[in-house]
Amino acid sequence: MQTLMKLGRMIYAMNVQVEYKKGRDWIPKVAEIVSAFDTGLELTASNFHSSELKAQCFASSSAAFKKSDNFRIKKILDKKPISRSFYYFEKEEI
Repeated sequence: MQTLMKLGRMIYAMNVQVEYKKGRDWIPKVAEIVSAFDTGLELTASNFHSSELKAQCFASSSAAFKKSDNFRIKKILDKKPISRSFYYFEKEEI
């Protein structure tokens, strides 16, 4: 396959449905983030993005922020393209 050109990855403004644990209950919340990732799985795998979304639910100095089992990204509700990235690239192949 021949690479035609390298395009910057699309950057999105997203509304993401997250859940955080308070006591024994999971509380749903809609959080906002800007990212070059496409899916919720990619957001979950990224420590930076997970921490950014988690900080919208907990104070970053709290004990709840440091736990790993009290927060989950459920799904992306809305995704609007903003621009193309000059840092992240994707390949188009023919």
